Amino acid sequence: MNEEVMASEHATGGKTDVSVAIIAGGLSERFGRPKARARLRGRELIDWALELARQLSSRPFIVHTEVDDFSDKPVHRVADVVPRCGPIGGVYTALVHSERDWVALVPCDVPLLPVSVYHCLLEQCPGDRPTVAQSHKGLEPLVSVWPVTLREALKTWIDQGRYSLWRFLQQVDAVSVAVPEVFDNYNPYWFWNINFPEELRELETYLTQIMH
Repeated sequence: MNEEVMASEHATGGKTDVSVAIIAGGLSERFGRPKARARLRGRELIDWALELARQLSSRPFIVHTEVDDFSDKPVHRVADVVPRCGPIGGVYTALVHSERDWVALVPCDVPLLPVSVYHCLLEQCPGDRPTVAQSHKGLEPLVSVWPVTLREALKTWIDQGRYSLWRFLQQVDAVSVAVPEVFDNYNPYWFWNINFPEELRELETYLTQIMH
């Protein structure tokens, strides 16, 4: 990224009318089973993502794969239109199905993300490029806000056999927002990404500790 925004928590003038897409994940091979259905404190991870998404939009939708269509969830659902190419396929599907000019992406496996992170991203949208969260770990491509005008460029990228979402964001000069430097109350667990069962157990332990 060649532009990093040191955003203000109190910035104004951002986008508020956006679609919200939950990227529900694919095979979850590292986790051993569909992790969107894994439970944290008795609730499926997909439900944690839905709770966040509904704070941003009255009509969020789930981008799903052939693994699970989430037909038991009272929410609009769309199938991945370019399956088996990783997260970039879910992003393209979100852009295709967005009812607004902008779409916010919510990953299904980062359950402690606060809505304030998305408010910050929306405030910093430059008009023609994605805005992406940068955590203490680095860039978080699926915690981002995209203009739907990039739909065709992303499809061309995929058709060329290029599946790196991070490299595409570089290509289009996406704006990164350094979240730890924006929020005085920043918590590294906001971006705790669950890829393995032990990471889910550790997060469960953390939540149990702070609840006491």
